[in-house]
Amino acid sequence: MKRKSVLAILLSTALTVSTVTPVTAVAAEEPVLQTSQEELPAITDVGTEVNDLVDVSLEQTDEAAGNFRIVFTPDKEMADQFTKFTGKIWIGSEQDVKAAEVKEAVPVYDFTGQNIEKYVIDVEPQKEGELHYYIQPSVFIGEEEIELERLETTVVREAAKEEAAPVSEETQEAEIESRSSQMEITASVNASEKSVQITASGVEGEISKVQFPVWSEQNGQDDIVWYAGVKQEDGTWTVSVPVKNHKSTGNYAVHVYGIKDGKQQFLKATSFSISAPTMEHMSAGEISSNESFRVELQGVSAVSGVQKVMVPVWSQKDQSDLVWYEAKKAASGTYYADVKLKNHQYNEGTYSIHAYVTDENGIQSFVGGIEKSVSKTAGNYSAEEKGDSWKMTLSDASVPGGIKSIKYAVWSEKNGQDDIVWYESEKKGGSYTAEVKLKNHKSLGTYIVHVYAENKAGKMIILQANTFSVQSPKAGNVEITSKDINKGTFTVKVSGITNSSAVREVLVPVWCAADQSDIKWYTASRQSDGSYEAEVNIKNHKYHAGTYTAHIYFKDITGDMNFEGSTSCEMLFKAGDLSVKDTDGTQKRYQASIKNAEIPGGAKEICFAVWSETGGQDDIVWYTAKNGTANIEIKNHKTAGKYNVHAYAVAPNGDMIFLKGTTFNVDAMPGASSVQASNIDGEKGTFNVKISDILAPAGVSKVEVPVWCAGDQSDIKWYTANKNSDGTYSVDVEVKNHKNHFGTYQVHAYVTMENGIRGFVGATTASISAKNYIAVETIDASTVKVTVYNPNSGNVESVEFPTWSETGGQDDIVWYQGTKNRDGSWSATISADKHQDGGKFITHVYANYQGQKIGIGAVSYNLVSGAAARVNKHVNNIYNQVGRDLNACYWWCVNNLSYQTLPIHVTPPAGYTRDQWYSIMAFEQHRGNCFVYAAAFYQLAKGLGYDAQYVEGQVGMAAGGYGPHGWVIIRMNGASYICDPEAQDEIGRYNFYMQPVGNTVLQYKW
Repeated sequence: MKRKSVLAILLSTALTVSTVTPVTAVAAEEPVLQTSQEELPAITDVGTEVNDLVDVSLEQTDEAAGNFRIVFTPDKEMADQFTKFTGKIWIGSEQDVKAAEVKEAVPVYDFTGQNIEKYVIDVEPQKEGELHYYIQPSVFIGEEEIELERLETTVVREAAKEEAAPVSEETQEAEIESRSSQMEITASVNASEKSVQITASGVEGEISKVQFPVWSEQNGQDDIVWYAGVKQEDGTWTVSVPVKNHKSTGNYAVHVYGIKDGKQQFLKATSFSISAPTMEHMSAGEISSNESFRVELQGVSAVSGVQKVMVPVWSQKDQSDLVWYEAKKAASGTYYADVKLKNHQYNEGTYSIHAYVTDENGIQSFVGGIEKSVSKTAGNYSAEEKGDSWKMTLSDASVPGGIKSIKYAVWSEKNGQDDIVWYESEKKGGSYTAEVKLKNHKSLGTYIVHVYAENKAGKMIILQANTFSVQSPKAGNVEITSKDINKGTFTVKVSGITNSSAVREVLVPVWCAADQSDIKWYTASRQSDGSYEAEVNIKNHKYHAGTYTAHIYFKDITGDMNFEGSTSCEMLFKAGDLSVKDTDGTQKRYQASIKNAEIPGGAKEICFAVWSETGGQDDIVWYTAKNGTANIEIKNHKTAGKYNVHAYAVAPNGDMIFLKGTTFNVDAMPGASSVQASNIDGEKGTFNVKISDILAPAGVSKVEVPVWCAGDQSDIKWYTANKNSDGTYSVDVEVKNHKNHFGTYQVHAYVTMENGIRGFVGATTASISAKNYIAVETIDASTVKVTVYNPNSGNVESVEFPTWSETGGQDDIVWYQGTKNRDGSWSATISADKHQDGGKFITHVYANYQGQKIGIGAVSYNLVSGAAARVNKHVNNIYNQVGRDLNACYWWCVNNLSYQTLPIHVTPPAGYTRDQWYSIMAFEQHRGNCFVYAAAFYQLAKGLGYDAQYVEGQVGMAAGGYGPHGWVIIRMNGASYICDPEAQDEIGRYNFYMQPVGNTVLQYKW
């Protein structure tokens, strides 16, 4: 530990007064102690170090045995500042300090016995051989330990010589007895017992020093002091021992030690006794008007004289109110002390009183103790009813030190002290009164009252514990009156109430739902006869139908809620009478009606759920009734057979309430006398189907004819027949609608009546063979496949398909060579890319046979030019990637194109406009200049249906002037916007999408 400056430690110690709390005096012989540390003188030398104030040295006391002494010699002026001196002593290595033995130094007095010369610790090695000791000396200032400079020493404890005969215990005792028999020791206590003169005579002349350790027998050697003897001219050794240097009265032990040849020897022992103070009698008087009582101590005496008498007093077991009173001495010689109750918080109970006498030697001794009872007077309590309050009264009460105030702690017995209220009292004469208001509490019944007195120390002392009772109101009868289902109301009535004056209000919770989700609390109204009524309306309960439960709760004047009973009321639906009839006998329309239904609270509407049994509820329709009636249109269901009708009431809260159900049948089906095929033409690929003599009780709505040739019906087409003037129905069938199949066609006929019911009425077949039949199959917008079936009745060597666009005549005619198919047909693929224009195309078909070119026929169709088709293909592909969204298409252009310098402007190939060719560069090469970016976005926007314009204009340059640039204008909702995807790619921190014209990032000119 680092060396410390003494100043701060000594100053803090000097300013601290520590008190030792007395132990509880369980028995008369256990003293109560109190000590005060006197104020210490201040040290002004800030630079003073503890090592400079205490000299620590080592003295060898027995070289052969290795014994040595640690000597502490404090500065004489500062000696009183040190509490004690200790030493940690160990052998081995310096790091073994944890194994050190701690010893406390004992004082050594000079020959006067008044002054301490030094403090010593004697060390006697227990091992033989060379031993290296470490010593850590410390001094204490108060409780603060300060370590001094560490010391070291090496000693040698010699082993006993083998040739020397061991000295027996008898021999040692004989030597001591011999020395003792040759000397005498006396201890003479003077008359005042303040000092003891110790004399040792007959001491051997070889003795160089004599010491007298003295201690009292009480508490062991805790007060041992070593006194240095003074050799007199007559050879005796003497010392005067001040009794004040020790701690106790009673027997003392005195030993005599001499130093001979550097060795300390015990010489002899004696003893003496110091008388303890005494007291003859102790008493405590009555409490006086100044709230104190006097303690008297008679016959107090001490041989050395009485220095002071202390009287500790307390009333608490933990002595928390302990006060030490210093007794005064009266002229009569009696000692007395006045005990003030306020010093003990005016506590009641048993006060413990002890007496301690400090004699002139400074020794404090317990001389006796008594007890005194300090009690309260509970007084007289009464409680008186005053309507909705009670009057509390207390009289003739008292507490130690007097009553500062009386308080009444009041609470109802129910739920413990959850409603406790403290009432302050009003003093009138010798009585204390308080008004207890029942509304301040939470329930009626039994009330508990505790009465407390507040003493002058603010302590609450209980005086009384009592009760009083208040009757709770009770309900006599609970019933339902004035029930009205159509209005959805009923009345809950509570009558026959006892102690009704204690009722603050009557609450009626009402609900119908099992989970109480529709609960409402009603406050009942008091009637003139003292009963209470609550009007219940089911609109407050979501218009629920069923059993309504009503509970009754009384809230009394304390606000306490108590259940008093319950009742219930049925508010149920009445289904009424449900009927369904065919209004005109055609089975087209039925009328559903419900009568005499009762709906609690009234119905918002009546609905009929209607569906045919066939297919489950796949054709269910809800009909809203008017005045309980609704028309059912069979065409809404389109199915014959059994029908279900369910009637529902819609409650005001929207709930659907099932009332009743019934059924009816729709059984009339359509028919026809014949279904025939005619006018079969293999060259045109057509035939006619006629349906005759149709029978439809509900009238004919339409006639449908499904036709197919393929066995798996993959070429089926449903035709709607036209009605002829003769009442028949017919349809023209074209094989081009059936993948140009030839062979046997299956033909069915279905009639749908005006009530929506469709029925099968007949079937036929038609066989058709191809003859020079020409078909056109669209491959894409710019490509078709032209096929001729059975050309020239199969007499053909090759087939040619000369084709041209109508625009410009035959300036772009191309002769396509046909390819023979496995079924014997011949085909050619026509592409607009091989022609100059789009629009209407014309194809002629020629069969070459035996050197002749035979005209088979001609066909026309429309194709998109090659450029447009090529662009549209890419546009649709991008739509598939990002969706049909303008913003997504804009960002496709920004994120998927990279800039490339191109000539301004490029010349597109034949058949392409410049914006088409620029867009093709964007879609296929994914790079280009600003015109490429703009053209791509233009094509995408136009394909989405936007009013878009591709612009080749100019834009302001950073260096000044304008340069060529391309962008797109979008017009919508009367406004124009500029979209510039290339600028967005180049200057990404700005927004170039949908810039209002006139408010753009860049300056655009066009």
